[in-house]
Amino acid sequence: MRAKEAGLLTILGGFALRLYRLGAQSLWYDETVSLLLAHKSIPALTAHTARDIHPPLYYYLLHFWIKAAGDSEFSVAFFSLWFGVLSLALVYRFSRRLFGENVALMACLLAAFSPYNLWYSQEVRMYTFGACLGLLAAEFLLRSLTEPARLKPWIAYSVAAAASLYTLYYLAFLLVTLAIFSLWAGLKRWGKGYILPWAGAQALALALYSPWLGIAFRQATEPPVPPWRTFTPLAQVLTISWSALSFGHSVEPGKIWPLLALTLALYIIGVWPRNRENSYSLSAGERSAFLVLYTFGPLAIIQGLSYLTPLYHPRYLFPYSPPFYIALANGLAKLKRKGALALSLLLIGVASAWSICRLHFDPKFASDDHRGAVKFLEERLREGDAVLINAGYAYPVLSYYYHGPVGWMGRLVNYWPSSPREGPVFLQTGSIGGSKSLGWGHPEADFYPTTAEETARALERVFANHPRVWVYRCYDTVVDPEGFIRRWLDENGLKFEDALFAGESYVRVQGYLTGHLLPYASQAGAIVGDALELEGFSILNDVAEAGGAVEVRLDWRALRPIPEDYKVSLRLYSKSGRLLAQADEQPLGSYYPSSHWPPGQTIYHPMKVKVPVGTPPGSYFLDLLVYSPTTMEPLPVRGEKWAVQGVRVRLGEVGILRPSKPVSPPELKRKLRVKFGGMVELLGVGEVPWKVKAGDAVQFQVLWRALSSPLPDLIVFAQLLGQDGRPLVIKETMPADNLYPTSRWAKSELVLDEVKFYVPGEIPPGRYPLILGLIRADNREILPAGRGKYVVLGEIEVEGRQPGASYEGSPPKLLGARFGDFAVLEGFNVDKGVGHISVALYWAALGSAPERYKIFLHFKGPDGQIHAQADFFPQLPTTAWIKGDRLLDQADLTIPPGLPPGPYTLIAGMYEPDSGERVPVQTESGLSDHVILEVIELP
Repeated sequence: MRAKEAGLLTILGGFALRLYRLGAQSLWYDETVSLLLAHKSIPALTAHTARDIHPPLYYYLLHFWIKAAGDSEFSVAFFSLWFGVLSLALVYRFSRRLFGENVALMACLLAAFSPYNLWYSQEVRMYTFGACLGLLAAEFLLRSLTEPARLKPWIAYSVAAAASLYTLYYLAFLLVTLAIFSLWAGLKRWGKGYILPWAGAQALALALYSPWLGIAFRQATEPPVPPWRTFTPLAQVLTISWSALSFGHSVEPGKIWPLLALTLALYIIGVWPRNRENSYSLSAGERSAFLVLYTFGPLAIIQGLSYLTPLYHPRYLFPYSPPFYIALANGLAKLKRKGALALSLLLIGVASAWSICRLHFDPKFASDDHRGAVKFLEERLREGDAVLINAGYAYPVLSYYYHGPVGWMGRLVNYWPSSPREGPVFLQTGSIGGSKSLGWGHPEADFYPTTAEETARALERVFANHPRVWVYRCYDTVVDPEGFIRRWLDENGLKFEDALFAGESYVRVQGYLTGHLLPYASQAGAIVGDALELEGFSILNDVAEAGGAVEVRLDWRALRPIPEDYKVSLRLYSKSGRLLAQADEQPLGSYYPSSHWPPGQTIYHPMKVKVPVGTPPGSYFLDLLVYSPTTMEPLPVRGEKWAVQGVRVRLGEVGILRPSKPVSPPELKRKLRVKFGGMVELLGVGEVPWKVKAGDAVQFQVLWRALSSPLPDLIVFAQLLGQDGRPLVIKETMPADNLYPTSRWAKSELVLDEVKFYVPGEIPPGRYPLILGLIRADNREILPAGRGKYVVLGEIEVEGRQPGASYEGSPPKLLGARFGDFAVLEGFNVDKGVGHISVALYWAALGSAPERYKIFLHFKGPDGQIHAQADFFPQLPTTAWIKGDRLLDQADLTIPPGLPPGPYTLIAGMYEPDSGERVPVQTESGLSDHVILEVIELP
């Protein structure tokens, strides 16, 4: 294989390595600043960077890249990756001109698999672009040494130098180093005649840069941002820099010092002067000086200036790093023994692989998880909330990752609450005690100075008008070094949330109750369990679009100490009782769970439930349920006005509308594109339970899209087919449980429906094809599905039904009550104990029930009130019952102490759990929805 082909393969390998997990981690603060600026118009971008600390060229290029390729994390990181790969080609070319093919291939290999290079090739910043510009400037300047009379190299250098200054101010230190080196080498070779073209090139570079020169000077002498760097001693600078150059940021120098000593030895060997021809006609000493000065000359300038103002950070060393790998490669090439070369490459390769692995997977080196933090915050933000964010340091993060509504965003000290706003307000805190030069006094600057007194007055206004205040904490010690805001919030608010996220900056999301309670629209007084009361609530929007959300405000009050940390579920039910959507959460947050609530205190708790895209328009029930996360059992609800099935609080009804603008279809497990008769298209199918027992439900979502309008009424059918192709199970219904027929669908409307049926108990074990199709309701014509009559979704594996308790002989007490057309309650037995009643029910099955019913037992007093009850599923689901089964179910009722004497009636029945609809019961007395088992006289 020729050297150039090997070099190309090496570059491709570096490209592949840089593609791996590109965009997998969250963007950190600096990267979101890049995107904030790149999304602006060119004039606005220019004006903003003029108030920042970096010049605009990289942001200009990123601006146009985003327009062409989008702004996903992968796409924007690919822009840096492109320049990172280009730098590999430039390293190969540069080192080949300096040392030849063998060193060029080695240098390209070292740079391609360098953890340091990989880090910045995946970061959305200007460093890989700056490294390329530095190499181009050096290339053209070295060419001028061979032919100083030619204008092209000088002009090209001037353009590359000016572009470097427009990209990263730290490249000025490299340009100074290169200029000094070229002047020294040029004077040695050409004498004073070299000065004029050299000076002309520098002057042309400055002339090209002159429009920005005044801005750069002011930014350097009067920084518009608060100081964030501290002085780093020289020994530490050298250690950190050498470790980063050798094996990246994801290693600890103290643990790998033998490997650092190896790279130092190879570097010294590589830069040790040795005569060898090169394309730039440099002497051995000049070549060595060039390699050392390129990397460490700018570092020396930085360290020298740091005694005046701290400037050092290892990231700024990266644009100067390419010659380091050339020198290292030359050192490897000088090793005379092949064993030494192989061992050195092996050690460097293993250490680099280990560092790259830690870079990707070790949480210690993970990027700040702003993606997770903002998502966490967005999921919990509610109408009326306020969010404090650090001015300049955190708002770019939210501008990229936050996709919710914004009622207002601006400086905290400028916020004056007015009329209600649609969405939370975002308030940028200032730099407390900061220099008056911060932001140069510009009203739109990222940073602004303020005082503790001014901040306190602003916080008081916020607390007086917002029930909850969130804090997005990141780098807040820079703008609030004394922790004034943190202390004020802790003293004046009640912290209910404190979530910490991965990354070296310790990003936190904290929430505080302010004590400002908003009035509720409905007074409830619903008692949940025996320790919690829902005092009142407000439904903020009783109409929402599919794809939107329904928000409520809840006021809770603990009646007595709550034994555990309850969870609350806000649910949306169709009129047929089908659960459409739910949101489950711990009230308020993890830092102030319900077990910490003092009795008598009113707790403000806003919630929202998202309405899935495709939810059919119509009226829906909005219910609330409180449950134990330990047992997952719901708490009983007292009060007939609010209670639904004894465990849910019905808040009211809400209307769901079609989306007013195009929406993206929801993601389902399986994507499909099947057209039915040119009328309707099946876009997807949700998770299907492919392995069930007889009696289990087969339940899955389907997503339809109307291809035209108006449509005839269509029936959705799902079937399980036997081995002979005949249907064993048939389920037919119009969409949305017959509540939203296709004749009402609009063209292109998305409709999310659910198919549900039970596998009868008599179906033997086996594998059965599951099919889905559409039938016209008017003439029973099957609509063609592609080239067939239906869609085969897969095969359902049916296992034998689970055993249930059975009985022989006659029940102790005969009854003969017929439940629907699937069972007879032949008899029962009641065993009365102290404080409890044990009930046994004896069933004779007539077949499988169409639904999985629940049994209820009620102990009703003379006043007609239920004083004890038990709700439970039969041991064998009713959908698995087979004709001839004789089944026994038992339950206990706890009788409350202190009941007044008199006759109490024990009744039994069955109901469908979702809708609460009871099964009709036929007895000798007639048709009812329950059967009386026994009248019990309490003394």
